[in-house]
Amino acid sequence: MALAISACGSSNSTSTEAAAKGCDQTSVDGNVTTVPIQVLDYDQFGLSGLVGPIAYVCVKDQGPFPFEIDTGASTTLFTPQLAQELNLKLGKASLSQGAGCIAETHQATVRDWSLAGMALADQDVIVTKSPAQTVEGVTPVGLLGSDVWSRFGAFRLDFDDLALTFASKEGPPFTSGHAEGSQLPEGLASGAAKITAPMEVQAQQGAVVGLVKAGLGAGPPLTLQADTGAGLTAISSAVAKRQRLAPTGEARSVPTACGHTELTPVKSGPWSLAGSDLPEQTIGAIAGLSGIGGLFGPDTMKAYGSVIFNYSGGQLLLGSR
Repeated sequence: MALAISACGSSNSTSTEAAAKGCDQTSVDGNVTTVPIQVLDYDQFGLSGLVGPIAYVCVKDQGPFPFEIDTGASTTLFTPQLAQELNLKLGKASLSQGAGCIAETHQATVRDWSLAGMALADQDVIVTKSPAQTVEGVTPVGLLGSDVWSRFGAFRLDFDDLALTFASKEGPPFTSGHAEGSQLPEGLASGAAKITAPMEVQAQQGAVVGLVKAGLGAGPPLTLQADTGAGLTAISSAVAKRQRLAPTGEARSVPTACGHTELTPVKSGPWSLAGSDLPEQTIGAIAGLSGIGGLFGPDTMKAYGSVIFNYSGGQLLLGSR
């Protein structure tokens, strides 16, 4: 899920090397492959440390195009403008539920494409509007979702070293379940994580999401979607009200994929993941969130330097070095 916090801002990356180097940027070491990324930080609405991890996609001889690394997107998305530029053939229009709105979507098949030169399997993607979010001149033209990431079994997003690392072999589409506690590919993590949390991986008709349980105050555990594309960690307004979380600013409207929703910055208070305390921080309370308690966003992940999504083993690992 992408919450667009459209704003001017400052980037923590000192250059745009990930874009400038084009479509041949992979580095292979044994059975893992690494590609560079960008991480854009900015402050807005009284919420600091918002991040937008960006990877670069090439299609045939075109690109690189900036895409959000969005584990909260169950399927990969291309904007209509990019689909037109690539001459993708669109299927019939259909309607899908967004955050407080209904969006028109099309399906298209992408072939001969890569992540900064790391070849990706042909697949169907969704073509629909995505909220504009421009920081330091970078405007993503799509979302790379968990349907892609889960095919590698596991991947590491390193906020400090500005890199994505994968097992070098891409597998078939993720179907169901996981081998609990399965080992990570050699080279993906060099040491124990600061927090290892169980992650429920749900897969249906090609769509994939990962869910974790977080403790917040005295209430029952919250189911949060592990979402690198959220822009910020957020909970539903109903939960924030029930927990009597103190607002740190005024409510305001923010764009979503096909409309707007209301966001109020609030203090998290004490909270935890897998029994380990998380840093108290300002999070968003958002209206129109249904089915889950909130979004475990990249601002929280970034505090640990790195995050590993272990889809095959059903784990989310924070701060593995």
